Amino acid sequence: MPDAQTESGSSSDNAKPAKVETPLDVVRSALKPEAATKPDASASGPESQATQPQKEGDGKLPELTPEEEAKLPFHKHPRWKEVLADRDSWKTKAREFEEPAKQFQQVQEFMTKSNLTPPEVADGFMVMSLMRNNPAEALPHLRRYITEIELLTGQRLPDDIQEKVESGMITEDAGKELAKARIDSATSRSRLEQMTQQQTAERTATANRSVQSAVDSWEQQVKATDPDFGRKRAYVMSIIQATIAGKPMPSAADAVLISQRAYEQVNKDLKSFMPAPNRTATPATPRSSDVSSGPGNAAPPKTALDAVKRALGG
Repeated sequence: MPDAQTESGSSSDNAKPAKVETPLDVVRSALKPEAATKPDASASGPESQATQPQKEGDGKLPELTPEEEAKLPFHKHPRWKEVLADRDSWKTKAREFEEPAKQFQQVQEFMTKSNLTPPEVADGFMVMSLMRNNPAEALPHLRRYITEIELLTGQRLPDDIQEKVESGMITEDAGKELAKARIDSATSRSRLEQMTQQQTAERTATANRSVQSAVDSWEQQVKATDPDFGRKRAYVMSIIQATIAGKPMPSAADAVLISQRAYEQVNKDLKSFMPAPNRTATPATPRSSDVSSGPGNAAPPKTALDAVKRALGG
């Protein structure tokens, strides 16, 4: 009998279902080195596949009834998990573009310090590409640069001045002085134009920041008094854009005034869609024939027809 009990006991133990691990047990097993290197033979079974979490990023949410969703904690709600997944995805993409953006900013700073325009930088890249991949085609471009450098340094005279030197109208030294004065004048004019453009760009940027700051401040004030402004904002911005399209940038004060008028226009338009308020019916004035002795004392109806007419206001 003891043997039978032992056998039955062992068989009953084997028949017991596997112990369900708690989330803490899962975390602890995941942190063990052997858990990452040794595959679990039971992981291929149908039960383990049923308990495996759904892969992230597949874009599918588990099917839940409204009652089941209501019982879920907030941090375990499928929609909340989807929001977190989207946030992590955008963070990853932002990190991917962080280094290229930094390099582009360095190129922009180098162009500004070196007084280079985008076409000049593009031309320089093109010449370097030809030198690396097609040197024969790069020669004409390099000769053009060499000619410009020789003219700027006085090693070559412009064609019209060179003709005057060769004809004996001026000496070679006078020709070099004339060429130098022409180059200095052109250089000064170019630097003045660049400085003017830079100052204009800086003033424009400062004005834009001032306008943006003023409009943002106005918007915060409106939000504090109008809880529905978030739904009106798109319509307000459409009117603002239509108002300033094709016109110079307004001042900060004018921008606030334009924004306020656009906001008032949206409120006016939305108000026109609201249903008209219910009007209170005007009570019927009793006829003199119904009054017997004084105000408020109506004579009783003589017939049933009189009672119906009086009830209908007839």
